[in-house]
Amino acid sequence: MSDGELIGDRYGLVRQIGTGALGAVWEAEDHTASRHVALKLLSIANAEVGRRLGEEARAAQAAKHPTLVTIHDVGETAGGEPFVAMELLTGETLADRLARERALSPPLAAQIGRDIATALSIAHGARLVHGDIRPANVFLHGEPGTDEPTVKLLDLWVARAVPAVVAEMLGLGSTSYRSPEQLAAPESFDVRTDLWSLGVVLFEMLAGQRPFEGGRADITARITSGPVPRISQLMPSVDPALEEIVARCMERERDKRIGSAMVVAHMLEVFAAQGRKAPAAAAAAPARDHVGTNGAAHTPMPDEPPMPRGQLGTLVMEPLSSSPAPSPRTSPASGSFPPSSAGPLGTLMMAPGAPPSQPRAEETARRPKPAYVPPPRSSRDSEPTQVYIEPSGVFTPPVMPLGAHIEDEPTAPPPTAPPPGAMAPTLHSARQPQMTVTELHQRPAQHVHPVSKMGFYLAAAVGAAIVLLIGFFVIFVLF
Repeated sequence: MSDGELIGDRYGLVRQIGTGALGAVWEAEDHTASRHVALKLLSIANAEVGRRLGEEARAAQAAKHPTLVTIHDVGETAGGEPFVAMELLTGETLADRLARERALSPPLAAQIGRDIATALSIAHGARLVHGDIRPANVFLHGEPGTDEPTVKLLDLWVARAVPAVVAEMLGLGSTSYRSPEQLAAPESFDVRTDLWSLGVVLFEMLAGQRPFEGGRADITARITSGPVPRISQLMPSVDPALEEIVARCMERERDKRIGSAMVVAHMLEVFAAQGRKAPAAAAAAPARDHVGTNGAAHTPMPDEPPMPRGQLGTLVMEPLSSSPAPSPRTSPASGSFPPSSAGPLGTLMMAPGAPPSQPRAEETARRPKPAYVPPPRSSRDSEPTQVYIEPSGVFTPPVMPLGAHIEDEPTAPPPTAPPPGAMAPTLHSARQPQMTVTELHQRPAQHVHPVSKMGFYLAAAVGAAIVLLIGFFVIFVLF
């Protein structure tokens, strides 16, 4: 291949960017779309591998996200060799940056890891497994050395297309980043192998070296058996919560790893935001201290209570604290709650809001009194006004005039006196007439009618006579 050569009747080669195990990468001009692309010419002697590469590239073309390299076209040259046209990137790979700086700051490492996890979540959602996550396949798009590069994940379509035997012959991949199940059965790994490899990349960015070093046999033995190293063994100052994320990605048993790449991305966002928080706070501090909401000078009052981290019902990220969490039943004497630190960094918690302020005595005195205050209940047992005794007999509702006002219970205050010359409204109750215990005590006793007594005595005499007759009959039969 040479400069100016036309590939696929569409792409004119401009200059060669690099070479790899699968072929060469050229900068090419797309005459159809009027843009420059990165053209990867695949020189594979095995026709079956070349065909699978083309199929995987077409499958990866459907997965689109800012963290994934955009694949514009997949085709074949005049000689039958496949090629892939991708977006043209400028910058360096993560491997180049680690070779120059060795280790990255935790916020930058978390940001890069978050973007890799986001790209993996998009790929996994499209049923694609990368299978070869390593710094050489992570491109930092932008000016070299920038603190906020645009992360692009490379070669999403390569690992599944190239068999393990061919990959060994071509020198693809690196044993240091492969998962235990990938080393045991290279053809049967799933999306969880990408999370292991992501954990290894995070480990290297934070600690400055890979967790597994040595020859291929030694690395394989350490990955498949023995204790998994932790970052704190090399970097004691690392945040324990960040170390825990890496450790959970590098669980040897797949079922114990973090469930999905999107969960890893959300967990790393907490640490990536720390790199953006300090400059923003420094820039906003002068304006907050000297200018109020109306443009006037404002100085915080010394007795102002500390503001809580979030209102009730707000999801906040709590920082890790070595001090024990305060009991939710206790509160400071000042009536304000200090910022909570009840969970590790990355834990979603419900932060308590500011407690309701107690009204001052002068404010209470100025409050208007209610118009009606019900009288207190009597303490005498003979007048429990809440007890009612229903009289016996059939209740006959009273006859009320049309349009009369009916009340079931007098819940409203007593009506005020009508103005002079006006007639007071007549209130009719829908309840049966009732009497209190006091009224029952004061009511004269009711006498039973004499006719009722005579009937009772007559019935008793008849019953006694019947019992005697039965007794005489029994005695006569026995004797």
